[in-house]
Amino acid sequence: DGYIGYFDSSEGGAVPNTWKKAFQETKIEYGEDFLTAWKRSVSSNVIEIKTSEDLTIGLLDLSKVLEIIDRVNNDYKMAKKRIKRKPQETQDNLLQIIDFLMFEKTASLDYWIFEFTSDRYLQLSLEALSFSKDSEPAVRFRGLNKPVLAFSGELIEQNSSLFKKLVLTGKMKSVKTVRDWICREGSYPTILGLFIYSQDSSAPIPYQKISEPSVPLHLDDLPEALQDSISWTWFDRVRFSETQLLQPIEHMACSTWGMKEWWMKVESVKDILTIRSIELKQPSPPRRKDIASIDRFIEPGVHLTFAIATPPLLPRLRGGAVRGSGTESLGGGVILRN
Repeated sequence: DGYIGYFDSSEGGAVPNTWKKAFQETKIEYGEDFLTAWKRSVSSNVIEIKTSEDLTIGLLDLSKVLEIIDRVNNDYKMAKKRIKRKPQETQDNLLQIIDFLMFEKTASLDYWIFEFTSDRYLQLSLEALSFSKDSEPAVRFRGLNKPVLAFSGELIEQNSSLFKKLVLTGKMKSVKTVRDWICREGSYPTILGLFIYSQDSSAPIPYQKISEPSVPLHLDDLPEALQDSISWTWFDRVRFSETQLLQPIEHMACSTWGMKEWWMKVESVKDILTIRSIELKQPSPPRRKDIASIDRFIEPGVHLTFAIATPPLLPRLRGGAVRGSGTESLGGGVILRN
């Protein structure tokens, strides 16, 4: 159906061989690179993505944040005491925002969503921002009746004085922070419209869907050049919205880390692994299970089925591959489509 998935692979996660071709064309190696490649394709520091009103859930009224700071006379310790009376999620957001307003710093790994008081101030802010060549673009959301933009923490740090001024002068109305490309529900990939799959094992077991977007990003939403590159990896018999477990090797030639010549089918995992929380809101995939530990989940009379992966495996692709000439073992995400 043309929707796009983000696959975060550990050492055992199968990576389609077509990923190498897509990487050569786009240089997308990690999730953050997806937006940077999009920015290059359109030669603009701002990209537009469709979304729903769900995005605005959890936005914090900035006037209330400023009121907390004013009431404690800029006493940071006292402000923290006031915040501890709030629910945990609200505490986390408030602390990051107050840290930024009082010290001009922020968590560079997080993303920030701002609602502006008007479209005019949104546009003026974009014109005033300083973007570096490698910085991620700002994301403008369509489908809302509010002027809303998302920025990376890194971009906010680069323009901290400007952002602080916009908040203190009332040009921004509300804000919330969003976790980066960590594979969990509500993180940035989901907000961008990507289905999130994760494989956190040294064994070549299937990926499990962690989260899905309220408004999926469609291939046609991307720049044409990016469409062509992502289409190298195409699951023509899969709908991400209907697929909880996905083993890429069952659909195309793949590679796994460590030159493994076997892999586990989706049906085998359904029979063997105890995955109790299969619903989207309670993702509990098995963590760091190697093949030896999987034996604990084998029930009497159930056969563990393997298959041979073809063609011959390539050792230096993603999913725990060694990057360049270094020796560190890396996991990471792969952008695929269905």
